Amino acid sequence: MSALRISASASPPGLRPVQIRASLALGVSGADTLGTMPARPTWKGFLKISLVTVPVRVFPATNSTSSVRFNQLHATCQTRIQQKKWCAVCECQVDKTEIVKGYEFEKGRYVVLDDEDIAKARPESTRVINLTRFADVETIDPE
Repeated sequence: MSALRISASASPPGLRPVQIRASLALGVSGADTLGTMPARPTWKGFLKISLVTVPVRVFPATNSTSSVRFNQLHATCQTRIQQKKWCAVCECQVDKTEIVKGYEFEKGRYVVLDDEDIAKARPESTRVINLTRFADVETIDPE
Protein backbone atom coordinates (compact mmCIF):
# COMPACT_ATOMS: atom_id res chain seq x y z
CA MET A 1 0.00 0.00 0.00
CA SER A 2 1.48 3.36 -1.02
CA ALA A 3 1.09 6.15 1.51
CA LEU A 4 2.17 9.74 1.26
CA ARG A 5 1.67 12.98 3.17
CA ILE A 6 2.58 16.22 1.41
CA SER A 7 3.30 19.35 3.40
CA ALA A 8 3.92 22.57 1.52
CA SER A 9 4.48 25.98 2.98
CA ALA A 10 4.92 29.34 1.30
CA SER A 11 4.78 32.73 2.90
CA PRO A 12 4.54 35.56 0.35
CA PRO A 13 4.44 39.05 1.88
CA GLY A 14 1.22 39.59 3.82
CA LEU A 15 0.01 35.96 3.60
CA ARG A 16 0.12 33.11 6.10
CA PRO A 17 1.93 29.84 5.29
CA VAL A 18 -0.15 27.37 3.28
CA GLN A 19 -0.49 23.77 4.47
CA ILE A 20 -1.35 21.06 1.92
CA ARG A 21 -1.88 17.52 3.18
CA ALA A 22 -2.88 14.51 1.12
CA SER A 23 -3.11 10.83 1.96
CA LEU A 24 -2.91 8.30 -0.87
CA ALA A 25 -3.68 5.30 1.33
CA LEU A 26 -7.17 4.68 2.67
CA GLY A 27 -7.43 4.22 6.39
CA VAL A 28 -3.86 5.39 7.12
CA SER A 29 -3.46 8.20 9.60
CA GLY A 30 -0.71 10.71 8.95
CA ALA A 31 -1.00 12.25 12.40
CA ASP A 32 2.18 12.66 14.39
CA THR A 33 2.49 10.69 17.62
CA LEU A 34 3.39 12.55 20.81
CA GLY A 35 6.77 11.75 22.28
CA THR A 36 8.41 10.66 19.01
CA MET A 37 10.84 12.48 16.79
CA PRO A 38 9.27 14.34 13.86
CA ALA A 39 9.31 12.54 10.54
CA ARG A 40 12.04 13.45 8.08
CA PRO A 41 10.99 14.34 4.56
CA THR A 42 11.63 11.65 1.95
CA TRP A 43 11.79 14.31 -0.79
CA LYS A 44 12.26 18.07 -0.87
CA GLY A 45 11.54 20.20 -3.89
CA PHE A 46 9.24 22.80 -5.37
CA LEU A 47 5.75 22.88 -6.85
CA LYS A 48 5.64 25.35 -9.73
CA ILE A 49 2.24 26.75 -10.78
CA SER A 50 2.74 29.28 -13.58
CA LEU A 51 4.84 32.05 -12.01
CA VAL A 52 4.36 30.87 -8.41
CA THR A 53 6.87 28.44 -6.87
CA VAL A 54 5.96 26.73 -3.58
CA PRO A 55 8.52 24.74 -1.53
CA VAL A 56 7.30 21.17 -0.90
CA ARG A 57 8.42 18.45 1.54
CA VAL A 58 7.08 14.89 1.15
CA PHE A 59 6.69 12.86 4.36
CA PRO A 60 5.78 9.19 4.85
CA ALA A 61 2.18 8.85 6.06
CA THR A 62 2.93 5.78 8.17
CA ASN A 63 5.08 5.32 11.23
CA SER A 64 7.66 2.57 10.65
CA THR A 65 8.96 2.73 14.24
CA SER A 66 5.80 1.09 15.53
CA SER A 67 6.31 -2.09 13.49
CA VAL A 68 7.68 -5.24 15.10
CA ARG A 69 10.92 -6.65 13.66
CA PHE A 70 12.06 -10.23 13.98
CA ASN A 71 15.45 -11.91 13.63
CA GLN A 72 15.95 -15.28 11.94
CA LEU A 73 17.06 -17.89 14.46
CA HIS A 74 18.30 -21.48 14.25
CA ALA A 75 15.48 -23.55 15.78
CA THR A 76 17.85 -25.96 17.59
CA CYS A 77 20.14 -23.53 19.46
CA GLN A 78 18.18 -20.25 18.98
CA THR A 79 21.15 -18.25 17.67
CA ARG A 80 20.91 -15.70 14.85
CA ILE A 81 21.37 -16.93 11.29
CA GLN A 82 24.27 -15.46 9.29
CA GLN A 83 23.78 -14.49 5.68
CA LYS A 84 26.98 -15.23 3.79
CA LYS A 85 27.73 -14.28 0.17
CA TRP A 86 28.59 -17.44 -1.77
CA CYS A 87 29.95 -17.93 -5.31
CA ALA A 88 28.53 -21.10 -6.87
CA VAL A 89 31.22 -21.26 -9.60
CA CYS A 90 34.28 -20.88 -7.35
CA GLU A 91 32.53 -22.63 -4.45
CA CYS A 92 33.81 -20.17 -1.88
CA GLN A 93 32.57 -17.39 0.37
CA VAL A 94 32.95 -13.93 -1.21
CA ASP A 95 34.12 -10.90 0.80
CA LYS A 96 32.17 -7.66 0.52
CA THR A 97 35.16 -5.96 -1.19
CA GLU A 98 35.06 -8.54 -4.02
CA ILE A 99 31.45 -7.82 -4.99
CA VAL A 100 30.70 -5.57 -8.00
CA LYS A 101 27.45 -4.42 -9.62
CA GLY A 102 26.47 -5.82 -12.99
CA TYR A 103 23.60 -5.46 -15.45
CA GLU A 104 22.51 -8.64 -17.27
CA PHE A 105 21.98 -7.65 -20.94
CA GLU A 106 21.73 -11.29 -22.16
CA LYS A 107 21.21 -14.55 -20.32
CA GLY A 108 24.46 -15.09 -18.38
CA ARG A 109 26.25 -12.00 -19.83
CA TYR A 110 26.80 -8.88 -17.72
CA VAL A 111 28.14 -5.36 -18.02
CA VAL A 112 30.04 -4.49 -14.82
CA LEU A 113 29.41 -0.95 -13.52
CA ASP A 114 31.09 0.99 -10.75
CA ASP A 115 29.60 3.84 -8.69
CA GLU A 116 31.02 6.45 -11.11
CA ASP A 117 29.31 4.80 -14.10
CA ILE A 118 25.99 4.70 -12.25
CA ALA A 119 26.32 8.38 -11.23
CA LYS A 120 26.91 9.36 -14.89
CA ALA A 121 23.77 7.49 -15.98
CA ARG A 122 21.57 9.07 -13.31
CA PRO A 123 19.62 12.06 -14.71
CA GLU A 124 19.94 15.45 -13.08
CA SER A 125 17.12 16.16 -10.64
CA THR A 126 15.62 19.61 -10.83
CA ARG A 127 13.52 19.01 -7.71
CA VAL A 128 10.70 20.97 -9.38
CA ILE A 129 7.19 19.66 -10.08
CA ASN A 130 5.66 21.73 -12.89
CA LEU A 131 1.88 21.80 -12.56
CA THR A 132 0.60 22.31 -16.11
CA ARG A 133 -3.17 21.93 -15.69
CA PHE A 134 -5.93 21.08 -13.21
CA ALA A 135 -8.46 18.24 -13.49
CA ASP A 136 -12.21 18.73 -13.26
CA VAL A 137 -13.56 17.44 -9.94
CA GLU A 138 -16.05 15.19 -11.79
CA THR A 139 -13.19 13.25 -13.46
CA ILE A 140 -11.66 12.18 -10.11
CA ASP A 141 -12.88 8.91 -8.55
CA PRO A 142 -13.43 9.61 -4.82
CA GLU A 143 -12.56 6.02 -3.90
